[in-house]
Amino acid sequence: MKKIITLTLLVFLSGHVVADQYSISGKVKMVRLHQYLTNKGWDENIWFCLDSTEVKGSCGTTSHCGGRMGLAINKKAQPQMYSTILAARVSQIPINVWVEDTFKVSFGTFCYARIVDI
Repeated sequence: MKKIITLTLLVFLSGHVVADQYSISGKVKMVRLHQYLTNKGWDENIWFCLDSTEVKGSCGTTSHCGGRMGLAINKKAQPQMYSTILAARVSQIPINVWVEDTFKVSFGTFCYARIVDI
């Protein structure tokens, strides 16, 4: 009986991926807003990129930022998240962004910014 329970737990737990947290630092190179008015996709998100050439986990890159990693903020997030990114862009103060590569824009590969330190 113990072997069956152990085997069942191993099979169950092996199907769950543990998210890795990554930190990336740099100055905000670009902030992009969209208004397609379709209530889908980018209408719900803002994306930005840093001047860092690091790519973390399976987070996607974009040619709009010279092949650098794209980071997203959902428009339903607290407004302070966007305000912090915008302030960092304007002031050119480096920030530190934490991502988990299991939290991505639903139709793409950009990782969501989970924590921003300025």
